[in-house]
Amino acid sequence: EREAAEAMHFLKDVKRANRNKVITESIIFTLSTCFQLYAGIKAVSFDMAGFGAKGGVPRFIVPALMILLVVLVNGESVLCCLMIESFAKEEGIQRDDVHGHPLYFSTANSGHVCNLCRKRILKGYRCWACDFDVCMKCMSGKTARVEGEGGIRGDKGMRSEKEVTLKPAQYFKRALWLASSEWILLACAFTCLMLAAASNLLTPIFSGHVFNAIRDASHESFLANIRVFVALSLLTGFFGSCRSLCFRVVSRRLSFLTRNKLFEGIIRQDIAFYDANQTGDLISRMSWDCNAMLQPISNLMGQTLQSI
Repeated sequence: EREAAEAMHFLKDVKRANRNKVITESIIFTLSTCFQLYAGIKAVSFDMAGFGAKGGVPRFIVPALMILLVVLVNGESVLCCLMIESFAKEEGIQRDDVHGHPLYFSTANSGHVCNLCRKRILKGYRCWACDFDVCMKCMSGKTARVEGEGGIRGDKGMRSEKEVTLKPAQYFKRALWLASSEWILLACAFTCLMLAAASNLLTPIFSGHVFNAIRDASHESFLANIRVFVALSLLTGFFGSCRSLCFRVVSRRLSFLTRNKLFEGIIRQDIAFYDANQTGDLISRMSWDCNAMLQPISNLMGQTLQSI
């Protein structure tokens, strides 16, 4: 109870700091907007009669200084906001024996289940990065991490698994390695993507030719350009559909492959592993966690490459 009261007091301090942060950032934003508005009015109404004369100050100096003023005001406001964010940032509690990430006291996990003791939580801590909840009892006790989400129980006892945090470059390499088995479909998808982008770029050109033919009352030119325009529109839709189909098939196959490998790893575990883990947790690993792991790969293959 004492630790819960201290945590609630700490939570109130965090809320107060967040409220003060929002108020301060709002004041900085208002001041920055007023300074930029003043710079705009000054630039419009500034008397340039004395500039540009022979031997005087060049005329481009004043606009350059006005632009520099706006840049400096924005830079100063950004630096002030970053400084406020660093002062008001909640550091959390680092308990490597409980969880690998910092834990934050929260009332939003009321009614959740503790990931260590599997009991209902009234007040506890939460990891917002990986949806991990722990109750006050497990947080205050000496709960070994191997008893919870960080270890695997076998017939010979506990064995701890080292947590791996991948950088974006490492994740990208692993994503390419995982998708390398479907290189034929990926090549077809990339080809369709390039063809769809090329036809999409050519469509506005022939659209302009169609309007020019209508303006010039040229019947033959209109028919020729409208045929090309319709053909390009159909090709854009066809290649775009093929690209989406290939990427969707690749995503489904990668999901199927990942779930099969995970299932093979689960069924090789000892009987004690199933005694320590609930069925719902294992099903969640094979469904939601696999989808969450593969979602960035799907976005990388589809939307990101299309935007590039």
